[in-house]
Amino acid sequence: MNRTPDSFYTILSTFSTLTKGGRRGNGFVYFVPFDDEFSRSYSSHSYVIPFLDRSTHECIVTRKRTGQWFLPGGTLELGENWRIAAVRELREEIGAEIIQLHPFGMYVCVSESKTPAKPHLPHPIAVRVISWADVRPMGTEFQPVLNDDIVEVRCVPVQMVDQTFSNGENVDFGELYHFAHKLRKK
Repeated sequence: MNRTPDSFYTILSTFSTLTKGGRRGNGFVYFVPFDDEFSRSYSSHSYVIPFLDRSTHECIVTRKRTGQWFLPGGTLELGENWRIAAVRELREEIGAEIIQLHPFGMYVCVSESKTPAKPHLPHPIAVRVISWADVRPMGTEFQPVLNDDIVEVRCVPVQMVDQTFSNGENVDFGELYHFAHKLRKK
């Protein structure tokens, strides 16, 4: 396993939702520090907290067709690793290219389902890698490319993400954005 700096745990301890693991859906989910070796075998998803390359305080959030705000990313396609999936997902969902990509955490998911969501994904243990990235738009603005599930891409000050993610089951996303912002400033 990789050596995690003590500062990671110090910052993590300030986020009550992220430090609570437990039952979600058909299994259990726990947030842990990123581990490169573990992620190579068990990655199923890759999510990114994107920051504007020109700003230390502005980040990007997406809204799905369901109305739910979400952080960009998603499921690995056959043959992808988490890094390749992060690049692809950011291009498709927000029309961005990555300048720097920094993995910092993982949701370790232990499923009680008998089969994986897709045949090529690890099961019953799967990892959702969480990274932060400095990004810039591929065109003149951020907008979905080849993705009809994303209906809005919005740049917001990191201080506003709590309001964006205050409703629904993704309240931990606000904490992820703040966590990434603190790590990014270091």
